[in-house]
Amino acid sequence: MSAKAGAFALIAGLVTFFGVGLTVTGLTEHWVNYSLLLGLFAGTAASLAVTTSVSVVLGEDVPAQKRRIAGIIAGFGGGLVVGLLGAAWLEGIGPVASMGIGFATGCLVAVGVGLIDPFGSDTPRESTDDDRDARD
Repeated sequence: MSAKAGAFALIAGLVTFFGVGLTVTGLTEHWVNYSLLLGLFAGTAASLAVTTSVSVVLGEDVPAQKRRIAGIIAGFGGGLVVGLLGAAWLEGIGPVASMGIGFATGCLVAVGVGLIDPFGSDTPRESTDDDRDARD
């Protein structure tokens, strides 16, 4: 990965962490007592997903298997955020239960992304002239 791609991934991750963390904290402070903790978890999960996705998209010649793993990590992060927010809006649910629901949702989304395989990591790649020269 080039330094430029790494810098973009780092900046995108930090901006996402603060943006999502502060937004979730602000939106949930009227519903739950643990809104700061919820914001930290949501910001961390979202920044993990964004940093991974940006680094894979901007990386040069990333193999399909690594793109698939990045998609699974991004799916987990997105599912975790959605599960945390959804559980926080439920009345009478505690912080441990909402984190458990968020974790379970993240795992389900990650498994779904892994099964769907949107990056086509199982398809054989085309042979290039370099491959033909290496075999000779």
